[in-house]
Amino acid sequence: MGPGRPIAVIVIVSIAAFVPMLVAGLANGDNIVFNLAWEQAFSKQLFAGEGYPRWLSDLNCGAGSAVFYFYAPLPFYVLAAVRGVLPGDVAGTTVLGVGQWVLLLASGLALFALAKRRTSAWPAAIAACLYMLLPYHYEYDLWRRQAIGEFAAFAVMPIIVLFATSESMHRRAIAGLAVSYGLLVFCHLPTALLFSIALGAILLLRASRHRSVHVLVGQGAGIGLGLMLAAIYLVPALLTQEFVSIERLWNAYHTYETWLLFDGKSAPNALFEAGLARNLISCTAAVVMCAVGASRGSWRRAVAELAPWLLVTAMAVVLTTGLSTPIWAAAKTLQKVQFPWRFFAILDLAVAMSFAVALHALLQTRAKLAIAGCIGAAIAIAIGMSGYRQMGVRHESRRHPNEIATRDRDVAGGFCCTYEYVPRGFKHDIFAYRPTLAKLPRVHVEKGDAKVEIDTWQPRHIRLDVDAREPSVVRIKQFFYPSWRARVDDGTSTPNELKVAATPGSALLTVAVPAGKNSVDVVLQPLPEERYGLALSGVGLLGVLLLVGWRRRKPVASTTRRQRSC
Repeated sequence: MGPGRPIAVIVIVSIAAFVPMLVAGLANGDNIVFNLAWEQAFSKQLFAGEGYPRWLSDLNCGAGSAVFYFYAPLPFYVLAAVRGVLPGDVAGTTVLGVGQWVLLLASGLALFALAKRRTSAWPAAIAACLYMLLPYHYEYDLWRRQAIGEFAAFAVMPIIVLFATSESMHRRAIAGLAVSYGLLVFCHLPTALLFSIALGAILLLRASRHRSVHVLVGQGAGIGLGLMLAAIYLVPALLTQEFVSIERLWNAYHTYETWLLFDGKSAPNALFEAGLARNLISCTAAVVMCAVGASRGSWRRAVAELAPWLLVTAMAVVLTTGLSTPIWAAAKTLQKVQFPWRFFAILDLAVAMSFAVALHALLQTRAKLAIAGCIGAAIAIAIGMSGYRQMGVRHESRRHPNEIATRDRDVAGGFCCTYEYVPRGFKHDIFAYRPTLAKLPRVHVEKGDAKVEIDTWQPRHIRLDVDAREPSVVRIKQFFYPSWRARVDDGTSTPNELKVAATPGSALLTVAVPAGKNSVDVVLQPLPEERYGLALSGVGLLGVLLLVGWRRRKPVASTTRRQRSC
């Protein structure tokens, strides 16, 4: 039987998973305001012709934000594509809901592609449906947190494993690994870091069994090319953090010490922590029961079938609990992921793949042990899903109308401020200061005597007509960033560069203009790190194209050799 019917089932289940949103409104999760505001601003600038909108000029009440210098953009390209396809001027909540359904369906299809290589079609399809509905994927990332970057990563991780565990690591497998790994970095950097640790463990385990240097070299080449493809985002994100208050991402709430499970400490949200603990226990039990079902009476068979996923499960148990405190304390880079329980995204992959293998064994043998294993895994997963009954509180219909109205007003007015992406010289509480920001005019003469009119106001480009009786300082309602440049366009081949600076405290952009009538161009130019990243991504893309398009010529036997064989 072809894959058509199993794929149809996956599509139907993905649609059914979004029925609650269709009936009662979008999941009003923790990050929904940011998702809506960022999508609106990102799509607006993308449709205006800016290929990679890093600086969103409408955010922070029109003062701009460097959010996409640091936040991975791929999910918002997906949302922009949805907005472009949907007819008319649709609401942001509709765009977000449809986009998240696309990502959920993509994750199911990706898991199906991976599982079908090891099992038959129906176990792979059932495992794909399970993958879409597992608690951390569906309940936590979608409903509770609206963590769209991490949510998008679920669609890419199975594809990476599919290419990385290719038996021969031929050229196209290396290219596929490079593209999929690059996409994961473009989805969510913390998940990419945690997944890379798990992937490295899986590949080393395979290498110890197969002892193939050729395969290891191919895997390393694929991952290296993937990093190069992602360099257009990765280089600025890693090397320009000094320009913003990025350290606020790792305050006392957003640290591993606060969120390790079973460490004897109380988390800020006891109910949330209890749900995470239940998820860890249920997923671990499910993988163990799947191993029982796949063993067919032989633990060696179980280990051979599920070794990678048993390893991932063991890593999840260690890295998300107090057992790993010394590891987190020593690994400074690992601390950047904020929450140890982000590893549950990889654990969900392990659960789904383990269930596919166990179900395949059941259909092949109908053995009692396989039946017991699958039933036990299903019970464990059901216990983990028991928290779904609390998701109703996240429906828009359960929110007070004033709360929804305030959210929509904040999104429309660009009020969606974040601590970590404001310029380092900003000294106020951004949430308390935003009413002041909202009232500020776009241009204001801070010092001197001048009249200023706006000729052009676009993201990264502002043109002012200035009539100054004396040298003056003009404040512009955009946050300062090191690559802002200003010059007088007097028609000559060498325009005069003007001094730009940040106002003390509010870190708004100021330009020192000369006396006289002048047209002043203020441009946010690409940082050197942006150019370096673009160049590296270009090299990586060239490498992938060569891998895909290169054909090895078949050797032609020489005339002498043919004569000798006669």
